[in-house]
Amino acid sequence: MMRKLFYLGTVAFWVAVAAIWQGGETLPPPAPAPATLAAAPAERRIGLAEIARHNRPGDCWTAINGQVYDLSAYAAKPPSRPAIAAAACGRAASRPFQTTDRRRSPAKDADTLLADFRIGPQAEP
Repeated sequence: MMRKLFYLGTVAFWVAVAAIWQGGETLPPPAPAPATLAAAPAERRIGLAEIARHNRPGDCWTAINGQVYDLSAYAAKPPSRPAIAAAACGRAASRPFQTTDRRRSPAKDADTLLADFRIGPQAEP
């Protein structure tokens, strides 16, 4: 009786080993390791001299808080007086952008709107 139990246990063990071994071959291959992402190229820094060349409402770049924005589409048809938008063309306008007077305050979502017009960082003066 012990001998039969031994043989039965041995056969059951090897059947289990074979089943595990066969099951491993039917699994899909492991996913390849993710490729390392190439580093994004550094953005070109835009100097004040280049910004100054874009000084008309139809070609209007301005620097605000260290970022350069192409406001050509906005300055051509501003919601306020055209002279206000045209005054920022071709120069750094951080201070006027942040300054408010008694009659008006800057738009609450101005930073969100500016994100659509961003073209790159400003070079150090």
